[in-house]
Amino acid sequence: LEEMRDMNFSRKELAELDHEIRRDIILNAQVVCCTNIISGTLKDLYFPTVLVDEATQAIEPATIVPLIVFD
Repeated sequence: LEEMRDMNFSRKELAELDHEIRRDIILNAQVVCCTNIISGTLKDLYFPTVLVDEATQAIEPATIVPLIVFD
């Protein structure tokens, strides 16, 4: 029971911890792959190179998201 109290986190604390863990994993990765739209959720990170490889599968406005986010 005492151990359970030590592990009692609020949802906000868990969300912050989850964000921190994901950020650390992404920043330590050599390559990050994601969709154009999901790249918008990575806007607080910096990537020196962005490659958009959609093979004409995406509409043009969607391909602008990663280019603007990581500018």
